[in-house]
Amino acid sequence: VDEESGIDLDEQLRLYRRFVDASKNLHNIWLDERHTSYGHVEEIVRAVEITQPHNFTLEILSQSMVQLLKRLEPVEALPKTFIDKTITIKEKIDKMREMLKKYKHVKFGDILNDVNSRTEIIVSFLAILEIIKQNSVVLKQDKSFGDIELFKL
Repeated sequence: VDEESGIDLDEQLRLYRRFVDASKNLHNIWLDERHTSYGHVEEIVRAVEITQPHNFTLEILSQSMVQLLKRLEPVEALPKTFIDKTITIKEKIDKMREMLKKYKHVKFGDILNDVNSRTEIIVSFLAILEIIKQNSVVLKQDKSFGDIELFKL
């Protein structure tokens, strides 16, 4: 063990002790009513009866709410965005393995049949790379830009 780390530990323990002492002092000050910056706190008195304003109608209340909501609307409407359904590489790998159980070989295009976003295409490709790395499949592609076929080992 390094001597410097021992010195650091001693210093840290002294500093920790100072914090503990300071917290005890603050706790005692908090409990001492003479040091509070606010006076006596009065109890909350509940209303016995409720009185309605003289000019109160449901129509006025409705109009007030509409005006309030208009004031709360942002000046510029924010653009609406859609969040893609998240799919994991593991889910894609499991799906590919299921397809390979049913069929002798699977085309990459068949895997992408139900894909809805670019993200899913990328995740599908990453899943293929992962199962290749695990030595679960062999790929075959007859020509450049041709369909990629997966064969189960």
